Amino acid sequence: MSAEMVTLVLVGVGFVIIHGGMIFAGLAWFLRRMGDRFDKLDQRFDELDCELRTFSAE
Repeated sequence: MSAEMVTLVLVGVGFVIIHGGMIFAGLAWFLRRMGDRFDKLDQRFDELDCELRTFSAE
């Protein structure tokens, strides 16, 4: 194998590793952000449920 082929293979492997890491980091960020949004939404539903229960109890 020539030096050019070794370099080409190493660059290709590096490219795959870097892009795989970027995809993984992006997915982790997306899931964390969506989890925060759903937590806020659950909190709003809980507050609404609490308000409806106190309203119907009166």
